[in-house]
Amino acid sequence: MIKSAFGTIVLAIILSASAAQAATLVNRDTASHSIIIVEEDNRRELVVEAGQELTDICQGVCNLYIGNDPEPYDIASTDKLEIYDGQLLYQSDTPEGTVQE
Repeated sequence: MIKSAFGTIVLAIILSASAAQAATLVNRDTASHSIIIVEEDNRRELVVEAGQELTDICQGVCNLYIGNDPEPYDIASTDKLEIYDGQLLYQSDTPEGTVQE
């Protein structure tokens, strides 16, 4: 009985942690950028200010458009993104802690 209850608790924690993931975006530039996020039938237009971090931008899989670029970026809920020098990059692609001057 105790093993069963413990297993249920561990499974609930794992499922809630994976369900809570959502993509994040940080603007490392000194200028703001317009973005469009399309997830299923929902379309959101946002302005990301310099230094601003957006959380929960994509709960599953979505398309993200930046500026006037007509090509979407495919974004997953686990992605950590940055705008650096006007480009959308994964955080691992940018110099750590950099803010464009």
